[in-house]
Order: sequence, then structure tokens, then C-alpha cells
Amino acid sequence: MHKKQHLALSYNYLVYKGYSRSAVFEKEKGQHWYLPNEWAEILMNPEGFKLEELTKKLPTYKQEEIQNDLLFLRRNNIITPTINLTTTDYQDSTNISNYFIDYCSITISNPVNKTLFNTLQNFQSKRLELYFNSKSKSLDFIHVLSHLNFESIAINLDYNHFKKLNLNELAAKIPKLATIRIINTPFNHSETLNRIEIHKIKKDSNHQFNFKLLKVANNDEYNQYYRGRIHINADGTIKNAPNAIKTYGTIYNTDINDVFNSQDFQEIWKAKKSKVDVCSDCEFRGICIDKRPLKKRPNGTWYSTEDCNYNPYLNSFKGEDNYLTLKECGVESSKQGFKILVDQFIAVKTERPNAAQQIDLNQNLL
Repeated sequence: MHKKQHLALSYNYLVYKGYSRSAVFEKEKGQHWYLPNEWAEILMNPEGFKLEELTKKLPTYKQEEIQNDLLFLRRNNIITPTINLTTTDYQDSTNISNYFIDYCSITISNPVNKTLFNTLQNFQSKRLELYFNSKSKSLDFIHVLSHLNFESIAINLDYNHFKKLNLNELAAKIPKLATIRIINTPFNHSETLNRIEIHKIKKDSNHQFNFKLLKVANNDEYNQYYRGRIHINADGTIKNAPNAIKTYGTIYNTDINDVFNSQDFQEIWKAKKSKVDVCSDCEFRGICIDKRPLKKRPNGTWYSTEDCNYNPYLNSFKGEDNYLTLKECGVESSKQGFKILVDQFIAVKTERPNAAQQIDLNQNLL
């Protein structure tokens, strides 16, 4: 390897820096590896780096360690020689000018009434998402809704309801049906049948990972669950999303166009992950759809009263042996602000010196 060679992160890879480690993702296949934050800072530089600079940038590393790391990065095409010193990003696949909102979601308990149908008839949205609760009686009206101005349709329902569906008939009748998400299934499983993506989920979570988001510009910057979305409850109540707290009247007494055009409603669309407690420290923020209710502080930062199922300070998921809640490891996030109780945090980290290596050992980078 020529010493004067200039190297940079390959165009089809993305790096997200976390609190104690970083993750590098391959955009097409969704593969990922973990790496120390020192290496992440080097790879995230859009101008790339020179080999002779590495000794200064990695002062605690031995020359042999640097060479081994470089060999791994080159072998997996994570870094590549560069001339223009720039990286190429995918264009934002959600930027479709014909639509003025990305997602419209509805909770259904009964067949669509006239008011709701008229509301949707005058609506332009890229995607329609339907949530069927336990009182839902029929899926027949999906065929009617498919003729409205939506690019695709997704349905969310319970496993017992799903067992009654005829997928071949649905696929034939509703060309716009793209996704079926089933909750409370015996096991987790994803498949594609008749072009329809089917995701079976044993237990619903307040967040989920979606590698397709790597191709969406600014996903690491904004919360993709709330951004560009409007939701209508079964009783007609208007919200930002199914899990949102705040309401904005109902479709029976409020003009839905006035609602989603208001600054108050769109405020959560602009919630940046760098301003959200814990998310800003998470190496998985680039592929995460965070469904937790968010609250905004007067200083412009955001927080949630619910813990995520992943703790980036211990690099562990809920259910793993080394997992602790934020409170248990000395991290406080509340209306009053964000802080880490240093003594408690250090004591916890001392008891778990290898926490960062206990997840997905086969995918660890360095």
C-alpha cells in the first residue's frame, strides 16, 4: 500500500458514531460492523485521510494494529482509494413532489364512515397505513381506499385477524398493497409473497430497525416515524402518529388541511435526532424507527418518558444479560433535562468492561 495514497469511506457505506462505539453499515445488503469511535471520526471525514496521518490520529494504536485494521477495511471494501475526496450519497427516495405529506395512517375499528372517506378523498399522501384494532370487522373497504390518491398501502393487524386473510385475493384486488405487518405472532419472520412484504412480529416494540432507511437522505438527522406523518384515530381524533400524545381536534370539527399546515403540528417533523436524548448517542440511529412519544423542552431539545429497547451506554438490548435501564446505569432523561450520574455510571461500566463486545461478536470490526 503506497504511503502517499489517499483513502476515503466507500460511497455505499455509512458510519454512525455512538457513545462508546460506532457502527458502519453497507447500504445495499444491510451488513454492519462495529468499530471504535477513533476510527469512525477518521472515516466520517468527507475529505478522506492519508496513511501517514493515521499515527497522529490514532496515538494509542501500535503500528501493527493500524496495519491490521487497514487490511480489514480494505478487504471488505469499506475504504477505497479516492481522487475527488468526496463521497456519493443516495438521493432521498421520499422526495416525491406530487405528494404534500409522506404518511397518512388511520386506526380502524369499523368500516370507513362517510366523513373519513371524504377526508381521505381530498388528501394527497405517498403512503396510507391502516391499523386494525381488535374491534375491526372487515378489510373489504381496503379495495375502495386503494383507488384514492395514495402511492402504496400498508396494513397493521393482529395475528388472529391475519389468519383469515386470503393473500392471493388481496394481491389481485389491491395492486397498491405493499406491506402487511402482523403483531402477536408465534415467532418473528419476514417474507415476500405476491410482491407484498409480510412482517410477522412476536411482540411489538417501541422501535424497529429498517436497513432500507440507509437509502433515505437525512434519516440519521430526523425521526422517520413522526416526520411527514398525520394520523387519524378510530374516533376521528387527529394526531401526528399512532403513538403521539398531543391531539389536534377531530375530522368532524377541524379542517385537516389547517392542522397539518400549522407550525404547531409540524414541529415534531423537525425533531432532529441530535436534539433527542439518548438517540444522539446511539450508533443505530441511522436505521432506527423510534416510535416512543416525544416531548419538547423549552430549550429545543426532546426527550421521552419511555426507555428504548437498546441502551447505547452499555451497548446492550433489552433481554440480554448485561442490559440495564437508563435509570439503573445512572442516565437521567426528563422534563428537567439530561444528565449522567457519574459515580453510578462509572460503577456500572466498571462491572461491565466488555459490554461493547458482547453483542454480535461475528460482526465486530476491530
